[in-house]
Amino acid sequence: MNNPIKILCNKLRTSKIKNCGKHVEIEKPIEIQYEYIEIGDNSHILRDARIQNVSGDTDIRIRIGNSTGIGYWFSVLAGANVFIGNNVAIASDVFLSAGSHGINPEYKVPYGCQAYLGSDIRICDGVWLGEKVIVMSGVTIGEKSIIGAGGVVTRNIPSYCIAVGNPARVIKKYNFNLHKWEKV
Repeated sequence: MNNPIKILCNKLRTSKIKNCGKHVEIEKPIEIQYEYIEIGDNSHILRDARIQNVSGDTDIRIRIGNSTGIGYWFSVLAGANVFIGNNVAIASDVFLSAGSHGINPEYKVPYGCQAYLGSDIRICDGVWLGEKVIVMSGVTIGEKSIIGAGGVVTRNIPSYCIAVGNPARVIKKYNFNLHKWEKV
């Protein structure tokens, strides 16, 4: 198998990425359908990523912090702002959906043609998203929390927690007094 082609962010800056930090690597192929993306220093995105503003709202921002690693087949569909913090670890096949088409069955137009409704997604510093995690619109994942593989995050997750399942629920919280994870 051929090695994927790595490109430096500055080659994409003029056409696809508004602000790009130093030492950023992005593997081709990548699909970027939006003009306002920020990527911090020392971050990388592996191949076959899709980053897309699906609402058409030019005020939406997609921001990826410093020293963040993003795995293969990463997808962002931004109908609202998407903020990914510093030192975030994102495994392969992770999907962030900051919005959805309208779902009014009384409208004459199909669901896919109804207005896109979005709410911001915020993934705080130090978060780890496991393989095949899905994060839905309006969710904040607190600092240094972990979402287990296959988790579907439909509501906010506090800082220093481990959440798993569909929908994801908190199963452990870090106890700083005892210096260990405790079951919830």
